[in-house]
Amino acid sequence: MQMNAINHDYSNQTKSYFQNNRFSKPDGIGMVDKVSPEFITSTTEDLRDYLANFDLRNISPKDLAKLASKLFEEGEISDSAAGEFIMAARLDRPDQTTPIDAIKLFEEKFEHTVEISKNDPTLESAKRIASDSLHTIYNISDFISGIRANIGVDIKV
Repeated sequence: MQMNAINHDYSNQTKSYFQNNRFSKPDGIGMVDKVSPEFITSTTEDLRDYLANFDLRNISPKDLAKLASKLFEEGEISDSAAGEFIMAARLDRPDQTTPIDAIKLFEEKFEHTVEISKNDPTLESAKRIASDSLHTIYNISDFISGIRANIGVDIKV
């Protein structure tokens, strides 16, 4: 299985700062440095089928919250990323069914957090959470792209 790497704007600046202590499994989507074909095949078919239904560039805040809850419950993402997905998608959005671009939303949040943290060292933990959340959304996006690139191929082979 071949995957074309997606060139995300901030992928070289983000990572999961919460290795091991915020995940309930050792190799969650939000924890791995990069999503590989091998990583995708190591996940359950149920997870792959579930994630294949999402488009993070066109997702309702309600669906983003459901996605976050499910992935957190399965140990795939950190508690901080799950909380950020649920809260950020809901802020200032009375209509929870109108789709948003979740990747753009978290890129803007990361950019803003990095900028304001330059002048306030007490915001270092906020910067870590923003980095973890953006890293996680990038990994989920790459995971979904990897699944879609191989539709019709038995990825367990």
